Amino acid sequence: MKTSRLLYLAISFVVFTSTSLLFSGTTGKVSGRVIDKSTNEGLPSVNVVVEGTAMGAATDPDGYYRIINLSPDSYNLKVTMIGYTPTTVKEIRVYADRTTTQNIRHTISIRSSSGTAQVC
Repeated sequence: MKTSRLLYLAISFVVFTSTSLLFSGTTGKVSGRVIDKSTNEGLPSVNVVVEGTAMGAATDPDGYYRIINLSPDSYNLKVTMIGYTPTTVKEIRVYADRTTTQNIRHTISIRSSSGTAQVC
């Protein structure tokens, strides 16, 4: 009786352990906030795109974004919004089952007759 109970416990342990490993996450995510560099306010509707992929997101009304289902790797984020200088954040590291937080300060761009001027 004791050996069958021990055998049942051992088999149950192996099944539950292997099931949890089987269903563990294989992707990660990047999230954060895009803010105006001069006012420190969140920027709505900013495009945040993972270069070299079809993945990306637009910020919410408070400037927050979240990009999910990224394979573990290093990525560059391209941040664009009309009226702002495009920004690239390089080498963002994504880990499986983790959230990488990347806040971004975006600089406004003003067109002049001689080209583009940055206002900080």
